[in-house]
This record gives sequence, C-alpha cells and structure tokens, in this order.
Amino acid sequence: MVIVMLSFCFGIGEAGFDITIKNQTNEDVSGLTITYNEIVADIKIPTIPAGGTYELTITPEEEFGENSMILYYNDRMNQQREETVIGYFEQGYYGEAIILLEKVNPDGTIQMKIEENLF
Repeated sequence: MVIVMLSFCFGIGEAGFDITIKNQTNEDVSGLTITYNEIVADIKIPTIPAGGTYELTITPEEEFGENSMILYYNDRMNQQREETVIGYFEQGYYGEAIILLEKVNPDGTIQMKIEENLF
C-alpha cells in the first residue's frame, strides 16, 4: 500500500516532461522554440527577461516511437541553431530538463547547458 502511494506521489508512470529555462544572461532572450517528431505544432517560448525563468510541461499527446526533443532559435545572421533538450524518449517516458542560458554571443548564438533526467 505504501509503495502504491509513493508511486502516485512521485508520478511514476505519468508521461510528460517538465522543462525549466533559466535565463542567466544580461539580456532578454526571445525566439526559442521546442519541437519533437510527430508534434502537431512547435512550442514557441515567450521572451524570457534577463535573470528570468520560464517553466512549462510538455505532455506528448500524439502516438510516436523513438524520439528526441530539440530547442531551436535563429542567430543574428538568421541561421537556425539547434540544441538537444532530451536526447531520447518514447511514449510513456517522463522526466525533466533544465536549460541554463548562460551567455548570448555577439553573433546571437546562445551558450547553454542542458541537464535532462528521465524516468
């Protein structure tokens, strides 16, 4: 009985991903988008002010097989840049990813660290 309650409390078996984006730069960051295969529409992230945080939960509703989650944006030369948020997941997976935006370079590329924890 206790194990079942703990499983419910910690969300074991629930699909979805909690994404946290922390803007540790000295400027507002806009134009970020998250996508994965079979998504109906890419997820546009609102502007995150300098020092701000944005949190969202992504719960894939579509049926899919092997997949990965990608964050993309355009630099100042309008070239699309990509970073892997979650390298591999399948239907039924859940977890979290923390994206630390550390620095915006003069060319508009963003230095970032991404930490993922899947269950």
